[in-house]
Amino acid sequence: MKNIFLLLLNFITFQVSAQQCNDDTHSTNSNDSWLSCEVSTNPNPDRGNTHWVVYDLGYNYALGTTTFWNYNVTNQTGFGFKNIAVDYSNDGTNWTAAGTFQLPQASGNPNYQGTAGIDLTGISARYVLITGLNTWDGGSCGGLSEVRFDIGSSPCGDYLVTDNIVSNPVSSGLYYSNESYSSDAIISNGLDVTFKSAVSITLNAGFEVATGTTFLAEIENCESLKTSKNMDNQTQEHNN
Repeated sequence: MKNIFLLLLNFITFQVSAQQCNDDTHSTNSNDSWLSCEVSTNPNPDRGNTHWVVYDLGYNYALGTTTFWNYNVTNQTGFGFKNIAVDYSNDGTNWTAAGTFQLPQASGNPNYQGTAGIDLTGISARYVLITGLNTWDGGSCGGLSEVRFDIGSSPCGDYLVTDNIVSNPVSSGLYYSNESYSSDAIISNGLDVTFKSAVSITLNAGFEVATGTTFLAEIENCESLKTSKNMDNQTQEHNN
């Protein structure tokens, strides 16, 4: 797996091996892109054996628009994906299809600025799965240079999703609210769940935590949570 760099502003940018510094252009260096020449079992069983990449955002985020930089290596832009499927998940196991779209072939020039991808507005997720359905040259190798996820604003700033957990189902992960909230959820065995609120958390009479579950509920202000988010080691998984 190649090194991953993460940029947190009002968006999340993932790319391989080299971080863009001053603008939205992308280099033509193969070390700055991800290329897969061998299919493997997709985390979403519906996708079969494919070229794929999973982005773990660390927490559940309110997602927005996306930007994709296709494979931009000079004279090899045909390796870039032509049609892409996007799925999302809160637990990395159960996937929901967001849709498919066609990604234009990269220019192969250092001033390549990418293109708008699928709009994920209205979706809250921790994991985003990108599957390459085919490539521009129809060959066995497929890749991307960079992906950007815009994240929605909340009263706490542009980093966090306000997520009130009031009923089932609850998946493993962090759930944060900038206001008071209550929950009557049943948290199943084996899950790792954290509730955080800037004000108060009320666990109602129907709330239940099964044996073997890791559960934490605490009060934490926006600034401290935002600081810890910036320190996280975010990861991307993909097939070789």
